[in-house]
Amino acid sequence: MVKAKDRIKKIRATLYRLLILLIPIVIALAFLWLVSSFFLSYQGETSKNILSLKTNADKLILGLMLLSVIVTSVISIYKLRKKSLDNFGSINIIAGIFNIELLILSIIPFTVFGLAINSKNIQKVVINTKIFYCSALVLFGLGVIVLIYLLRERLKQNNWWLFIIFAPHILLGWVLKRDYGGFDDFIHSDSFSFSKVSEMLHHTELDGLMLNQSWFKCMAGIIIVLVVVIGLEIYEIIYKKIKIKK
Repeated sequence: MVKAKDRIKKIRATLYRLLILLIPIVIALAFLWLVSSFFLSYQGETSKNILSLKTNADKLILGLMLLSVIVTSVISIYKLRKKSLDNFGSINIIAGIFNIELLILSIIPFTVFGLAINSKNIQKVVINTKIFYCSALVLFGLGVIVLIYLLRERLKQNNWWLFIIFAPHILLGWVLKRDYGGFDDFIHSDSFSFSKVSEMLHHTELDGLMLNQSWFKCMAGIIIVLVVVIGLEIYEIIYKKIKIKK
């Protein structure tokens, strides 16, 4: 009889631990799904120069990018100052540093954004794009070094944090490598010339920075980081409240 009661208690304890884990995950995933559905169904159009803030979509994109950088930076600084380097705090710090890397990368193409379409400016865009990809290597390397230093105590406890630090850099690095391969093949093709690209773009409403496909992905990445961090905060709050009630 006693053994049966002990088994029931163990089963209940196991189920409770699963609930503590699953309930916050379900709510956080529901939040991410709602946000994703909103962006997928959003029909707003951006202007040629989103910095002009001519359309609501321009304002939404730049507003979310700014909000993302502010939110992730504030949370990271708060966690570091409070020395709150638990699992949640460590992931927030990784997200904050990674977001700063994306922001710096996203700023580089703005120096040639909106230039008139001509051979000379297309050449500037090509040079700028090369600088963009070289900067990505430097920034990712520096970001990893900074994170290893900030999370050195966590790394002493568990080497898996090294993988978590590298994961977003490897993922985006793979995307950038693939994009750079296409860009490099294009500018070194026999049919490529600055005048031909200029002439082609004159027949469209596209900017010369269409040559840099990775730029748009970095800006999207900044917004994605915001959504993930908010989802993580929701998970953390619910998880800790359920755990306290236990």
